Amino acid sequence: MAEKNRLTSGADETTPSHPQYFSWINNTNEGATEGQTLINLEYFKWLHDTYGMELEIYAWDAGNLDGSAGTYGHPDETPKLKE
Repeated sequence: MAEKNRLTSGADETTPSHPQYFSWINNTNEGATEGQTLINLEYFKWLHDTYGMELEIYAWDAGNLDGSAGTYGHPDETPKLKE
């Protein structure tokens, strides 16, 4: 493999890769519903069982925790930001 320089820098076959999914891709700021999340998890189970894919990171949108209340922040605090 050629030494990396300005012309050849960037990702290559030695760059670590981590399979991940971010739920915000398919949802609004309110986050995924329980049903949507269960469907997603079932799909990733199918990918694992069928192809051996292992999902390392399943990231939820902040809306999964507090978006349905119309705020971002701790539920016991004064709302910081309205959607």
